[in-house]
Amino acid sequence: MRVQSPVGEFPVKIVSVRLDRGRPELHVAMGAWRSKVSLERADVPLVGSILLLLAAIFVAGGRLSNHSN
Repeated sequence: MRVQSPVGEFPVKIVSVRLDRGRPELHVAMGAWRSKVSLERADVPLVGSILLLLAAIFVAGGRLSNHSN
């Protein structure tokens, strides 16, 4: 995964996943910067939509590559 920002493009690496007070928390590294992403209940619809979109892209990509062989 990569993040584009005004100061450049950085690879994003998930360092760890933890629970903090019952909330999922991702610890990530973007280049030299360490960040923490906390998810709340209100984020569930967005995260679910992103996961469905990613799954659809991977399925479509697999079908396209199978048709090109």
